[in-house]
Amino acid sequence: MEKSDSAAFVLLYISVAYTFFMTALSELKTGEKAKIASVFLPLETAERLRILGMSRGKEIVLLKRTFFSRTYLVSTSDGRVGLRKKTAEKIFLER
Repeated sequence: MEKSDSAAFVLLYISVAYTFFMTALSELKTGEKAKIASVFLPLETAERLRILGMSRGKEIVLLKRTFFSRTYLVSTSDGRVGLRKKTAEKIFLER
């Protein structure tokens, strides 16, 4: 293994270990608070959420889940945001 390969492996290992300690927004329970750690969404969607107050480091509260957890209502410092399940699964939080 070359030096550059081992560095890439270490970086990948750290990324995987870091995501192990994060939970997806879709896994929060109603009333739970958490801070946004990372967002794995298309640029346009991530920018829209940032405008609505959902950016890295911001605290959020899960207010409500709909039937079968298809949509989520989240409180941010700037207001409330409704999210689809597919979007909520790509937002990772630190508790």
